[in-house]
Amino acid sequence: IMKQFSTLLLQNTIQSSRFLLGRLKPKPVFTAVAQKHASAFLRDLNPESLPKVAIIGRPNVGKSTIFNRLAKRKVALVYNTPDSHVTRDYQEHLGSLGDLCFRVMDTSGLEPGMRPSSIQGRSMSITRTLLDQAHVVLMVVDARTGIVAQDEVIAQWLRSNCSREVVLVANKSDTKEARAHHDDVVIDAYRLGFGSPVFVSAEGNVGMDDLYLALQPHIDEAAERVLRMEGEDLGVLQRQDLDRKKE
Repeated sequence: IMKQFSTLLLQNTIQSSRFLLGRLKPKPVFTAVAQKHASAFLRDLNPESLPKVAIIGRPNVGKSTIFNRLAKRKVALVYNTPDSHVTRDYQEHLGSLGDLCFRVMDTSGLEPGMRPSSIQGRSMSITRTLLDQAHVVLMVVDARTGIVAQDEVIAQWLRSNCSREVVLVANKSDTKEARAHHDDVVIDAYRLGFGSPVFVSAEGNVGMDDLYLALQPHIDEAAERVLRMEGEDLGVLQRQDLDRKKE
């Protein structure tokens, strides 16, 4: 009897664990239903008023590839040669991830310390302006090389110049080099001050569910704020229209 009771207890424990794991497991975001919600959300909100996501980081970490993935089209230039500088100013486009809708901004490679009169210095000024407009910032690092000195300089610059929430994204994570540096990236990332990194490969469409979960609370909060503001503006216009009709 005791043996049967133990077996039954074990089975119930396994079933309960599976039930809890099923509830805790994030739901898939890339579904037809999610895309339908995204389309409905775009119709409800003026595209110009959508929350903004800024992508920044040092040159050649794959910012433009992430931008193109979120924009669902090849808009930004991508040039995979080390030390190349392709995007000088910025690109902006409608973006989406699952049922999240936003405007995504791809900035030039961030190089703090450049002279204001130089091209890089001008790009820094533009980047600072974009950060003021953004609701959330993706700081991109290269998972293959790990956190390097230039990443630390950029993180320090962000902590001094950016009041927005920063999500650290380790791109190109599906390579052999990235897997070798994985633990080092996790440990070194905390020195940057932005928490644990989100590992993705924009080119291979890997890790987008994790990026969704990192972006969701910030996009939802910003969208609710915008909808509330637009609703208040609409209420003012409606009241003004009623006043005109009474006159």
